Amino acid sequence: MKTISSALNFFLKFHQGTVNRALHIVGFSGIIYAVAKLDWKIFLVSLVVVELGHIYNNFKNVEKYDFRFKTIFWRIFFFGIFCLLIYLASKYF
Repeated sequence: MKTISSALNFFLKFHQGTVNRALHIVGFSGIIYAVAKLDWKIFLVSLVVVELGHIYNNFKNVEKYDFRFKTIFWRIFFFGIFCLLIYLASKYF
């Protein structure tokens, strides 16, 4: 349980700032739209917008971006599940 708590605290700390949150809202909105419409160009642009929020925080020294393989793997894994759920929801609802 302590691991989940520390992961949540890191997540909240890493996603601080108005600019970062605005970029995430715009980026995830674009990702949801792109997956629903199967438009991969918008998907890739929106993904870059989301990552710009992380890069912004990294350069503003809010929190350093974690480039470890384990972290990157889990981010891609959960992002893939997120996209699959959006696709299934758009197809069946």
